[in-house]
Amino acid sequence: MSTKFSGRFCLLISTNFRESLTSTVIFDIENDVAPITGPLNQKAYMNKLVFICSVSIMLARPSLSRAEVIMNIYQNGSDVVASGSGTLDTTDLTFVTSASGDPIIEPYLGVLRVGPTSGSSLLIYSGLSGPSKFGPGNYTYPGSGSGNEFGVSGENGDLYVPGSYTSGANLSGTDTFSGTTLAGLGLTVGTYTYAWGTGVDADSLVVNVIAPASVPEPSSLTLVLFSAAIGLGARFWSHRRASRD
Repeated sequence: MSTKFSGRFCLLISTNFRESLTSTVIFDIENDVAPITGPLNQKAYMNKLVFICSVSIMLARPSLSRAEVIMNIYQNGSDVVASGSGTLDTTDLTFVTSASGDPIIEPYLGVLRVGPTSGSSLLIYSGLSGPSKFGPGNYTYPGSGSGNEFGVSGENGDLYVPGSYTSGANLSGTDTFSGTTLAGLGLTVGTYTYAWGTGVDADSLVVNVIAPASVPEPSSLTLVLFSAAIGLGARFWSHRRASRD
């Protein structure tokens, strides 16, 4: 005995990073055309549905930034936190000088350095391309900080790394600006990308000024896939109960 369905479930998978994965999968179960011919194998049918939805959801995820260092500035209660982590390839940059300095945020010059508030020795490299500023604000020093000191100067196209830094090593630092807001620091919400190098030595640093209460939302396609899977599953079990009755 075979079981018949009604309705249509259409799933479109589209991706630009691997042409071979671009496809359209259509379950046409309208007018009593079952998605699986022959006697209904309930377990195989549901397994196929789960597999297709899982693959589709992975392909539907928004592409992640390829930056090797990502620095986020966001509101945390009554404070603003700046944090960053990743690795940096300095091969194609030009060494400028050694220096020392404290972590700081200076939006109108596109300057952000995170790290311990006691200050650290730094190496400065030039050769970055990117926005000259990420807001109209003047300089502000954090109340507390930890980790490695590193950062960027958009105005000068400079990169700051620890004095003992070796290209490709891990970096991580966090600072807190107490009792203030993004607006108070003169920051403009947005994504600011600084890039350099070519070929295998190409690299980048991204500064994200994140809007307050901003919550990343799943893509609309992901929501459609979940809704479709739930709907089709409900139809399947409803028909199964009706067949038993």
